[in-house]
Amino acid sequence: MINNCMKNEDYPRTKKDAIAAGLKHFFTNKRCLNDHLDLRTIHSGQCVLCRREYFRRHAIEQRKNPAFRKYQREYQAKYKLTERGKQNISKAHAKHKRKLEALRDEVRKTDSS
Repeated sequence: MINNCMKNEDYPRTKKDAIAAGLKHFFTNKRCLNDHLDLRTIHSGQCVLCRREYFRRHAIEQRKNPAFRKYQREYQAKYKLTERGKQNISKAHAKHKRKLEALRDEVRKTDSS
């Protein structure tokens, strides 16, 4: 289920109705070719579970591809130089620092007990 507030049965039955309602998914109550009974996307009409499985397989295959890994490293290096990249890196560092401090405090409490 995509939206925790709505059950599959509450979604529109057709792609046309979902588009009219401004939603990204619809529910036909019919099984897909892989026997899933789940929402479908308005973009492709594809079952959400099939789409998720495809992208998981694709990500695993990509990680094994040396050319893709090289591209990814180059892209990340360029991203780190952008303003947005710098902001996100500093946020991540601050979050990590807070986690470490919390762990240290926890260890100090158990040591002093």
